[in-house]
Amino acid sequence: QNITKQNITKQNITKQNKTSIMLNEPARPMKTNDTDSFFMVDNSTIASNFTTMDDDMMTTASNSPDDTTPSLSITTQPQFHTIGTNASAKTTNICTTIKARVLEEDDEKRAPVNILVALDVSGSMSINNKLELCKDTLKLLLHELGPRDQFGLVTFSNQACLEVPSKKMSHDNKTNAVQTINKLDAHGGTNISGAIGLAVQEMTLGGSAATTNKKDDNVVNCILLLTDGHANYGVSDPTRLTALTRGLLSDTNNISLYCFGYGEDHDGNLLAQMAQTTPSGTYYFIQQDSHVKTAFGDALGGILSVVAQNVSLTIRVDESARNMGVSIVKIHNDDAVQLDDNGSFRVPLGDVYAEETRDILTEIKLAVPTNATAAAAASDVSNNIPHLQISMSYMDTILNKLVQTPPHTVSISRLMHSPETSEENVHVAVQLLRVKATHAMKEANDMASNHHFAKANHTIESNMDDIVAKALALNVNFDRVESEFVSNLQDDLRHVKAGLESERTFHDYGSKRLNNVCLMNSRQRCAVSEELLEDSSSGGSLSNF
Repeated sequence: QNITKQNITKQNITKQNKTSIMLNEPARPMKTNDTDSFFMVDNSTIASNFTTMDDDMMTTASNSPDDTTPSLSITTQPQFHTIGTNASAKTTNICTTIKARVLEEDDEKRAPVNILVALDVSGSMSINNKLELCKDTLKLLLHELGPRDQFGLVTFSNQACLEVPSKKMSHDNKTNAVQTINKLDAHGGTNISGAIGLAVQEMTLGGSAATTNKKDDNVVNCILLLTDGHANYGVSDPTRLTALTRGLLSDTNNISLYCFGYGEDHDGNLLAQMAQTTPSGTYYFIQQDSHVKTAFGDALGGILSVVAQNVSLTIRVDESARNMGVSIVKIHNDDAVQLDDNGSFRVPLGDVYAEETRDILTEIKLAVPTNATAAAAASDVSNNIPHLQISMSYMDTILNKLVQTPPHTVSISRLMHSPETSEENVHVAVQLLRVKATHAMKEANDMASNHHFAKANHTIESNMDDIVAKALALNVNFDRVESEFVSNLQDDLRHVKAGLESERTFHDYGSKRLNNVCLMNSRQRCAVSEELLEDSSSGGSLSNF
C-alpha cells in the first residue's frame, strides 16, 4: 500500500509504538469510473523501521517474527520481590505486562477489517468546510482498504440513514461508495442515538454479517463515530445515551467504538464515556478542522495492525496463598469483572495492535505465613510464597487460532521475622505513576465540571510534584524508556492543566483534552491529532532523566 507511516515518538506509555497512517493530500489522483470523484493517494514510501518501546524490540522486515510466533507474550513482576514478615507493608502490587509482536509489511497477513463510519451531517458541519474535509478523509480511508476489508457508512442529522451498506471493498464497491460520499450535504440536528443504533444493527445483522466468509472469523470490527455537536434528537441525555451504547455493544464483544469529537462545541464527556463502553474504545479530540485526517489516520493505523482480539486476563489468588490471607484488593482497570467469591477476576482488553504494550496492576494483601509455612522456611531461606495465578486468552489474528496461556505463578519472598524489603521494581513503580496520574485527571475533570477550577489545578499540580519526587527517588535505576515515559507523563499533565485556567478554556478545549489524555493513559493507547503532537514536541522538565 502507498502509505506513509508516522512514528509517534513523544507520546506517553507505549503510545509511541503504534503506527499511524498519514492520510495526506494526494501526490497523484487515481481515477475511478466516476469522473467527478477520485481517491487521494499518498505516493510516499513506507518507513523501513518501526519505533518501538526499546532498542531490543526495534525490528525490520528482514528479522520479523516467523508465521509460528504467537502474537502476544505475557510477563509478571511484583513491586517488591522480597517483603519480610516484619516489614510495615501489608499490601503490594503486581504488574502483568502484555507485549504484542511486530506485524510484517504484508497486507495479506494482517486481519481483515470491517469499518462502519457514523458521520454527523447536521447543519453545523457546513461551517468552516468541516463536512468537505470529512468527505475527503473518508475517500482517503477507502483507499487504504483492500478487497478483504469491508466498509459501510451511516449519516445522521435529525435521523440516521444508511448511506453505504457494509460491503467488501472491491473496486466497484469503492467507486459506488465514493459517489455516495461526494453527494453528502449538511442539514438538521444531531441524533447520535439513532446513529449508533443503526451502525450496530448494520454491523451485526446487515451486509457485514451476510458477506463475511468463514475464513474471516478473525475480522476486526469497529465503528468510527464523528460529531461536532451535542445530541439534540433521539436519546439526548448523556447518561441514557451511554447506557444505550453499552447495551447495544454488550452482546457484540468484538466491536470497538472510536469516537471523534470535532471542534469546541461537542460533548467530550459523552464521547469519552461512550468510547469506554468497549474495551478497545478510544476518544479523539479534533481541535482544529484540518486535523481530522491525522486523527482518522492515527485510528486507521491501529485498526490495520490488530494482531490479537478479545484479549482477556484471568487473575486468581493461589489456593495455598488464600489460606494465608492473600486477597485481591483492587485491579487498576475499569473493565475488570469479579468472577467468583474467591476473588478471581477477568480483565477484558479488547483488541491489541502490533507492538503495543499493556500493563495491568493488581494490588493484593500479602500472605501471612502460618506456623507450618514457617517450619518449611527452615529449608527455604527465601520463603517464596505463590500469591497470584495469571493466565491470558485471545484470538490470534495472524495465526488465526484461539490461544490460552498456562497460568503464570507470581511469588513474593516473605522472609520470616525480617523487616527487609527489596529494591522497588522500577517498571512497576512507573506504571503506578501512570495510574495515579490518570486518577488525578479524572478528579480534576469532575472538579472543573463543577466550577472548582482552583481545586482542579491544585490536584494536577500535586500529582506533578509527586511524579517529580518519585522520579528523583528512582532516577538511579532509570533507563531511557522509563525516563521518556515519566517526562511525557509530565507533559500530559502540563497539557491538561493549561485547559483548567478558566471557565472559557475548560469549555473550549480543557475538558476535551482531559478526557482524551486521561483515556490514552488509562488504555495505554495513542489517540492524538496533529495539534497534540505539535504541542508535545516541546519536551518537559524531566527530559534529562
